[in-house]
Amino acid sequence: SSLGLTQQQASSVFRIANVIVVGAINLAGIRQGTVDEVVRLKMACNCSVTIVSATGGEHASGTYSHANGYKVDLRNNAEGTAMTNYITRNYQRLPDRSDGARMYRSPTGGLYALESNHWDVTVSGL
Repeated sequence: SSLGLTQQQASSVFRIANVIVVGAINLAGIRQGTVDEVVRLKMACNCSVTIVSATGGEHASGTYSHANGYKVDLRNNAEGTAMTNYITRNYQRLPDRSDGARMYRSPTGGLYALESNHWDVTVSGL
């Protein structure tokens, strides 16, 4: 989408913010609001934040989807539990998602769903 960032733009922002991007993850088309959400989490928790999936790969479709740049998956948590602890202690607890995933909302409106081994983060309308 023309609204998204290029691979190079997104990689550069994450590198400067010390957000880890695993392997050859496709970031092309990720939205600025999604990037900002991840960087804010990194700065707020001062912990390891690792992106394991962004705009590429096999994901559910829909408007607010990975492919459209609204979603990113963050590892939970080979580097320890600091990020998960930060999210669960500081973000608003929401009712569980229909599949049973625990849900939280960040102060800026990002939705965080705790899936088996990662946080599924959706940033819509930011």
